[in-house]
Amino acid sequence: MNADEERLDELIARVLDGKPIDWAGAESNTLDGSEHLSVTALRDVSRIAGFSRDLQRAAREPGADAAAGSDPGSDPGSDAVVAPRPAGITLGDLATLLCIRAERDVRAGDRAAASAAFRAAEILAHQVGATPGSPLRSRIAELRARLS
Repeated sequence: MNADEERLDELIARVLDGKPIDWAGAESNTLDGSEHLSVTALRDVSRIAGFSRDLQRAAREPGADAAAGSDPGSDPGSDAVVAPRPAGITLGDLATLLCIRAERDVRAGDRAAASAAFRAAEILAHQVGATPGSPLRSRIAELRARLS
C-alpha cells in the first residue's frame, strides 16, 4: 500500500469510527488532484454518515432532535463527525455510496471527480474483501468500463 492509500485508509477509518477529522488539513496534505478529489468524496460520505447518525439518534431519544443542533456533527457544514458509527454503516456501504457519487459525476461530465470517487470505492472494496461477481465488484466493473 502506498502513502496515498494509507492516508485515505486513515480517513476512512476515522469516518467509520465517528472520530473528528480535520478536513482542511486532510485536503491541504493531498499530493495530487486525484487524491484531493478522493478526500472531497470521503468528506461528502462523512456528512451523509453524520446526517444518518443524527437521524438515528433522534429516533432513539425523545427530544434529541431539539438538542441535535448543539452537536458539531449535526451541522451539515460541520467538519466534525463525532457520533459513533451506527451498526448499519459498513465499509461496503461507503463503497456503494462512492460508486453512486462516481456514477453521478460521470453523468455530469466530471470525469476527474468520478475517477476520484471510483478510486476510493475500489480501496474500500479491497478492504472489505469484496469478491468478483459480488454486487459491489459488479458495480465497480461497470464504472471502470464507463471511465475507460
